[in-house]
Amino acid sequence: MVYRAEWNNPSATRNALDALLAGRTDTAKAYFCPAIPTTVFRTLSKAGKGSAADFFKGFPFLTWTNIIKRNFRLLFGRSKSGSARATR
Repeated sequence: MVYRAEWNNPSATRNALDALLAGRTDTAKAYFCPAIPTTVFRTLSKAGKGSAADFFKGFPFLTWTNIIKRNFRLLFGRSKSGSARATR
């Protein structure tokens, strides 16, 4: 395992791949970047009955844990137990 992130952040993933290919250690922080609304609604329209209700029911928790809490931890250098990145 050379890279791990809880969410896909395309620019962080690209930076990790570039660092790996160049033989460097990735030091970028993988901030959570929410999908744009059009992507969310297009995905929910194809996700099946009840998916939109489930998503909006969990939205406050998702917002708190990922956008606010997780990004502030990364911003101020405080990680939860365990590492968000692993190298061999």
